[in-house]
Amino acid sequence: MRFIGNARLRMLQGTTVTDQASAALITYDTAADTVALNGAGEGTVTPTNPGGRTTVVFTPRPASGAAPRPLVLPGPASEPAGSGAER
Repeated sequence: MRFIGNARLRMLQGTTVTDQASAALITYDTAADTVALNGAGEGTVTPTNPGGRTTVVFTPRPASGAAPRPLVLPGPASEPAGSGAER
C-alpha cells in the first residue's frame, strides 16, 4: 500500500495506538510487514510540518521472560594507604 501526501499511519493493538508515522510518502509492504517512509518531495513542507521531516514513534514492547535485575552499584572505593586522609 502507498499513502501519498500528508500521509499518516497508526498501528493498533486492539484499540490502543502502539506505533505511528507521518511522512510525504509511506509505503507499507503487507507481505514483508515493513514500512518505508520518504520525507522528500513535493508537499513535504506544510504549515504543521515546516521542516518537511518524517516522524516515527515506536512504543516499547514489554520484555519477554524474567524481569530485569536492578542495577547494583559498587560501594565507594577505599582510600589508598598514606594518602593523608587519616580518620
